[in-house]
Amino acid sequence: MKKELLTSVYKKMRSRLIARARSVVISDDEARDVIQEAFCNLWAHHTRLEHESQAEALFMTTVRNLSIDVIRRDNAKKTSPLEENIDAPDTNNTDAENRMETYRQVERIAKSHLSERDRAILFRRDRDEWSFEDIAEEYGTTPANVRVIVARARKTIRKIYLDNAK
Repeated sequence: MKKELLTSVYKKMRSRLIARARSVVISDDEARDVIQEAFCNLWAHHTRLEHESQAEALFMTTVRNLSIDVIRRDNAKKTSPLEENIDAPDTNNTDAENRMETYRQVERIAKSHLSERDRAILFRRDRDEWSFEDIAEEYGTTPANVRVIVARARKTIRKIYLDNAK
């Protein structure tokens, strides 16, 4: 009976669930993927569902959370290392010189505003291309903590660099 409850609620709410997912994610395909994933997640826990209103609430909450996860994953993919543009071939010497000067500014900011540990972790990640796991092992911490350190270091550098550019 509980499987039928879940299925009927899904069918009844499908258009609302897609609209909810679309309000967070960009594409229709991602929205449909989100609601399918929500259905699969809830299917595994169908025995806990007692009422239709409970199923509806779980669907809406799950769709919202999964949509946010999709956005976070997309944003995480957009981060780039500090030296991304340094190795790019360039025919114009002034552009190359400008990039090198920017890189030197970033290094100066890192040296003057980051702790030695944070700077070393950031450089290992961005310049030396170490994995989060290797850095965590080197410093006796967790990969999640290394991600936080790198993100905060980048944010600090970005803020100071942009403040100096004004």
